[in-house]
Amino acid sequence: MENGIVHATEKIDAGLTRWHTRWLHAKTSVLLVSALYLAAVLFVGVIPSLAGSMDAPIAKGGKLYLQLESKLVEQAEAHGWYTAPERIIQNSVFMKTNRTYILKKGQLEKLDSAPLFQDGRPYLPVRDTFSAFGGTLDWDSESQQAVIYLGGNEIRLSEESAEVSINGEKATLLSGLPTITADTKMYIDAQAFSALLGLHFYWRPAHNILLISSSIDHNFGPLTIQAVDERLSPYSKGTEIVPGL
Repeated sequence: MENGIVHATEKIDAGLTRWHTRWLHAKTSVLLVSALYLAAVLFVGVIPSLAGSMDAPIAKGGKLYLQLESKLVEQAEAHGWYTAPERIIQNSVFMKTNRTYILKKGQLEKLDSAPLFQDGRPYLPVRDTFSAFGGTLDWDSESQQAVIYLGGNEIRLSEESAEVSINGEKATLLSGLPTITADTKMYIDAQAFSALLGLHFYWRPAHNILLISSSIDHNFGPLTIQAVDERLSPYSKGTEIVPGL
């Protein structure tokens, strides 16, 4: 029985090799690549199990599996069907409420104050978050306003107010929600913050993950959430952990 299965795997291996050669020359469509990928999955994962041994001759099949997986991802990204988690992470900023660390373009940075979750919305500490995005801040004691200088613009925020002044022109924060004060610090709604910087905001309350990105469409899925969780979860508020150790 085992000899018969091993013989069958050798035939499948040879068949995959032939198809792989044709695929390289013909620049096969995504559909055929997907079919080959599934065949490789069966060959690498199922056949050895049926043979009762992980020593079945799958070296070539395993190599093809990895090549096909890589090609499938490339074609899916080229068609805009999929974005690799690492690509999203490298081009975005991820935060969690009650976490003092943020993941900024793949690198961990520490905030003095953690984002808050209030009334079903995430709020960001004004000083820390604007600073993380390259801004400098002052406090105008006469007008009781936080003054942010960022990208050649002057942004003024008032306590407990949804009004904002941008280069002297008054407006209302996009969310319509006023800033809040907690522990003597000013916080701004995450969506309103993103809009002030011309960025886009995505919030996944079930996973307590918020993303700020220049991309207009980041429908990030479970793999990205898992990758972000693995990097951010150990760094809780009040815990001093050196990233990478």
